[in-house]
Amino acid sequence: MPENFTRTLIDVVMGRTPADLVLRKGTWVCVQSDEFVPDTDIAIKDGRIDKGLVDVDHLTFRPVIEGPAE
Repeated sequence: MPENFTRTLIDVVMGRTPADLVLRKGTWVCVQSDEFVPDTDIAIKDGRIDKGLVDVDHLTFRPVIEGPAE
């Protein structure tokens, strides 16, 4: 992992650096608690995930994959 990766991920969350991919309104599976978390937005940068973003509308990013419509 790059030395400044935490800073890069913070920059993505703050909207200063574009995410590589954003998954919107999907269901995230938490392997630690065995729970399904619906309507979750996830940003991915350099193969690392920032999960559980409340609102990704302020982020700059390239592709977006929308989850299933309800």
